[in-house]
Amino acid sequence: VTQVGSSFHYSLGLLADKYGFKLSDVKIVPLQSLSNAAAALKGETVDAALLPISTARTLMDSNGAKFLGWVGDETPWQLGAIFASPKTLTHAQLVTRLLTALTRADREYHDVVLAAIKDGVVPINEKTRPLLEIIAKYTNLPVEQVVGNCAYVDPDGKLDVK
Repeated sequence: VTQVGSSFHYSLGLLADKYGFKLSDVKIVPLQSLSNAAAALKGETVDAALLPISTARTLMDSNGAKFLGWVGDETPWQLGAIFASPKTLTHAQLVTRLLTALTRADREYHDVVLAAIKDGVVPINEKTRPLLEIIAKYTNLPVEQVVGNCAYVDPDGKLDVK
């Protein structure tokens, strides 16, 4: 995992609950970064790692790791939320504009990028390219790598209450 208490550590705890093993029976190695975790897995310093697809796909493509399963399929839980300070919340118009823009972006991403996925990859075409280029810019990944790394986002930005 990257750090003790991280989302990866939490996911491991959910897997332990689901499959009935104790976290104390697993040696958890906090490696501080995704690149360190990937290097440890590829170099066989660790036996397994929980990684985001953007990191894992590079390892899998180079035969540096074998895919075992999606954490989201095994232990569905929602990652991410929007928070604001009490001071920011006093600016209701600003907060409303931000949330409106985010909801529009969630819908566009879902309807354009996620709807186009075939066999786990988004095709690069005139419809998807503009959004893929924005994602590439802010993730520091080439568009060709972004196409296989698109996470699910609810089209309405809804909270998964379950």
